[in-house]
Amino acid sequence: MHNDTCYPALLVIGQLLDAIESGKYDIHKVALILPQTGGGCRASNYIHLLRKALDKNGYGFIPVISLNFAGLEADINPGFKLTKTMVMQIAYALLIGDLIMMVANQCRPYECVPGSTDKAIDICMSAVTSRFTSDRIIRYGEVKHLYRYVLQVFGKIKLDKSQKEDGRHRGRDLCQILPARQQPVGSVFALRGLRACPPRPDGLLYVLSLQLGHRP
Repeated sequence: MHNDTCYPALLVIGQLLDAIESGKYDIHKVALILPQTGGGCRASNYIHLLRKALDKNGYGFIPVISLNFAGLEADINPGFKLTKTMVMQIAYALLIGDLIMMVANQCRPYECVPGSTDKAIDICMSAVTSRFTSDRIIRYGEVKHLYRYVLQVFGKIKLDKSQKEDGRHRGRDLCQILPARQQPVGSVFALRGLRACPPRPDGLLYVLSLQLGHRP
């Protein structure tokens, strides 16, 4: 990897390598999963860069699984099957993560006590992570409970109701997957009296629609 590589690829692959080398995981009992769209952009090439980076750092034995709905690389990891239950769990996690991001962006510019929004994020992430890392399957009823819990936590933040203008920016995928990128954007907007409004997850829905065979 070098600085001519796509910047988001450097971040994503660097985070995964950092996790492997953190000592928190048994590297002989882990596998890495990356989504792959099948298009010509970076969304399909991350996985090859990740394998190259693992090989160069002596972790070539760690399997890298392609997460997609188009049957890509089905012969590389034949032991992995994407089931309906797994897809539903992933969808629930994405929806809750998007909810936390959206309400946080709506609260941060108005917070009366600096840092209260970040504290609410930590509380919500702790609750969500504990549910999704347990051995049992998350049902939709519990997801609705988590929705209400997230809204209740953020609803306790004291806000200054003065009007703010909306500031919109590009780079939705990068801002959603990387808090280190999201935080400066929100902070810069807040300092200028703006409310950060990243785009909705339309790109993800579009890719899923194509892979499931629904052409526009």
